[in-house]
Amino acid sequence: MRKILSIFIIMFTGASAYADDTKISKYISSLITETFSILKDTSKTTERKILESEALITKNMDLEWMAKFVLGRYRRSITPEQQAEFTKLYSIYVVKSYSSGVKSFQNQEIKIKSQQQINSSGDYLVKSLLVRPEGDPLQIDYLVRETKSGFKVFDVVTEGISLINSHQAEFTNTMSNESFDALIADIKNKIKSLENGRKDGSASK
Repeated sequence: MRKILSIFIIMFTGASAYADDTKISKYISSLITETFSILKDTSKTTERKILESEALITKNMDLEWMAKFVLGRYRRSITPEQQAEFTKLYSIYVVKSYSSGVKSFQNQEIKIKSQQQINSSGDYLVKSLLVRPEGDPLQIDYLVRETKSGFKVFDVVTEGISLINSHQAEFTNTMSNESFDALIADIKNKIKSLENGRKDGSASK
């Protein structure tokens, strides 16, 4: 849970004012304001914070592109209808995975190591360090790109482990050893598990 929470916070507070690019600086500043406005608002229930966080995450992650990436070569072997079903469920899974960290927020401190544009397509790499009240700091990098609808997060790398690469490896294994239907069933079970965990105490505070 702490790992999920750490990723959630870094995704939306991890960039810095040191960036030379004005557009991404404004984007990150806006996310910082919105994120902490949700997490620190004592007038909101945890359930309300989760719902607002999910809306913020959905708006700021390139979920459709991520779904295509994690399916990899298997995307060509399924129908457009199956692709749409996968994209919908995968998006729900990613969003709920991150929003589940709201319940464990403890005012962690974030230190920015660097931020840089990494290619001519407008992709950025932000290196960050999450300092926690308990436990060692976590190195978390995240990748942001500029799309037609604005900046979007398209990967998060925690202690060297890429979110989309790990998902692609897991899903590829399921598709190759089982089936697309088995993959869909597995994602549905993951979502159900997150929803059950959300019900435990989410209506309080």
